[in-house]
Amino acid sequence: MVVLLALGLLANLMRPSSPGVALATPTPGPSTSIELPSAAPATGTPAPAATDAGAASPAPSPQPTPTLADTPQPAPTATEEPAPTPTPTPTATAEVTPEAEPTTEFVEFYDGTWEIGVDIPPGTYRTVFPTDGCYWARLSGFSGELSDIIANNYGSGYQVVTLGKNDTAFESSDCDDWTSDLSQVTESDTEFDDGTYIVGTDIRSGTYRSSEGDGCYWARLKGFGGTLNEIIANDYLSGSPATVTIKASDTGFTSNDCGTWTPK
Repeated sequence: MVVLLALGLLANLMRPSSPGVALATPTPGPSTSIELPSAAPATGTPAPAATDAGAASPAPSPQPTPTLADTPQPAPTATEEPAPTPTPTPTATAEVTPEAEPTTEFVEFYDGTWEIGVDIPPGTYRTVFPTDGCYWARLSGFSGELSDIIANNYGSGYQVVTLGKNDTAFESSDCDDWTSDLSQVTESDTEFDDGTYIVGTDIRSGTYRSSEGDGCYWARLKGFGGTLNEIIANDYLSGSPATVTIKASDTGFTSNDCGTWTPK
């Protein structure tokens, strides 16, 4: 009985407890060691751990399959279409009607006695045609007396007179028609006959000589009122022809019985 127990104990002692461990057999005398090869180090995937017998090994959890994310594509850029160019609407061009030139109405009257401001306005007038023995007078009243005469004149050819706003009346005889149109009446501004003329309109300034001299009267004028203070210079000749220089600053020139004036 004792021998069996000793053999059983020896058998347990010789059973390896774990891999890779060398056990010496307790025998008397020199011992013999049994070298067991060491387990090689594990490489790669480790072996699954030992589990209790009868227990089911847990199923490996499924690993999610990596999914390649879609690369975001840039959104298309909207191309702005140019706005259509509006077609200009043709503008109706209004026809411009040329304005009629203003018509100047001239005052005209004939021989007689006329009240200033009632029958005719004050202003400068001239005869429409050359005359032969025209008489005119500016009046301050209608009495017929000499005191009513402001100024008067007797002459031939074209006549010019200025009526003042303070004049009462104007009378003329053998002068035919009068007009406020003071346009040029001479055919030449450097050759003219007896009469009263507007310097710069009817005649040009300069030095002139008369064709007649016996009884020739001439006067340079600064106005056409017929008064003495409007005479710049004058002369009366008997015999030789007259010579006179008319200046550009003169307003008018008048002559009687001098014939034709020409440049000297």
